[in-house]
Amino acid sequence: MAHKDCMIKQDVMERNFMTKSTDKTTAFYCRSAVKNEKSIQNQKEGLAHYTKEHGIEKHTFYTDDGFSGNSLKRPALRKLLDDIKDGKIATVVVVDDGRLSRNFEQAFGLKQLFEKGGTTYISIKGASISEETVKQFIIKPIL
Repeated sequence: MAHKDCMIKQDVMERNFMTKSTDKTTAFYCRSAVKNEKSIQNQKEGLAHYTKEHGIEKHTFYTDDGFSGNSLKRPALRKLLDDIKDGKIATVVVVDDGRLSRNFEQAFGLKQLFEKGGTTYISIKGASISEETVKQFIIKPIL
């Protein structure tokens, strides 16, 4: 398991290096369900720390303040998805998976859209939603 974690970190580092040398950027997505400047500021500070820690030079913040994580009708999320579709984003980084979505199916669907657009998804605090997670929690219980 430690070897797999090491490989994942190496892949992320390589993609971050690629972000520095291409026209693509790293997207930092922040969201709070209730208009809460402190929550958004805390997320931005955590992401800024991540930027320094990983040497990310080119990044953009996408912020939805006052929008539920249960809905995909969020202006900054829509803009982020458009930018991914247009090939502008190398990596999407969130503080935790709950910032992206509070709905497992929606979050998994968004991750699939990211992958289709050639975009890496990173959740700093929480495990990212993977096909392995879906198999473990959805498919196995059915079998």
